[in-house]
Amino acid sequence: MSLTSELTKSDKGLYHVQICPPIGADKRMTREDWLRAAEILEEETGFTNQKRIMVMHMKNDRLHMHVAYERYNHEKGIMISNSFSRLAQDRARQRMEVEFEQERTPERNINRPLIKEELTKLWHETHTAQEFVIAVSKKGYAISAGTQRPYMVIDETGRSFDLVKQLDKVKTKDVRERFKDTRLVKEKKRSAR
Repeated sequence: MSLTSELTKSDKGLYHVQICPPIGADKRMTREDWLRAAEILEEETGFTNQKRIMVMHMKNDRLHMHVAYERYNHEKGIMISNSFSRLAQDRARQRMEVEFEQERTPERNINRPLIKEELTKLWHETHTAQEFVIAVSKKGYAISAGTQRPYMVIDETGRSFDLVKQLDKVKTKDVRERFKDTRLVKEKKRSAR
């Protein structure tokens, strides 16, 4: 798989995703369930019949699985697109929750308007990134460095949202300026805790 990536001169020759069942549900899943979860993921992302490697391990007493697929389709001679992969992963998550009878992840946090109001207020009441992060944590949220967006806020359910979109009438450049000298934990690490 690595050689194919080099030969196709692709920056992203592999497609990597994690399958993380809810706490408790991870221990109830059988070997067949984990394999079926990978199949569901493949069906939704378009990686069916692609070479894959699967690695399971425990982190913070929680079992989860990493799956990496080769993106190059040898039969068609093309790279499989990973555009809109977040939407495909979300569809896969929904199917897994139903099929494995796991607790459903809320589609949307009904408290979003309240979160936006609270965060905007805290933004204007604080003057530094550190003050803001501390104030936010007292309300039960966490600020992290994002993978797709520079700054994310993680709510009490563990879901993350673009911080700038949660700050009313605050521009991205203002958030960047305040956080320019601040190192934040990456979103994936923060969410895994």
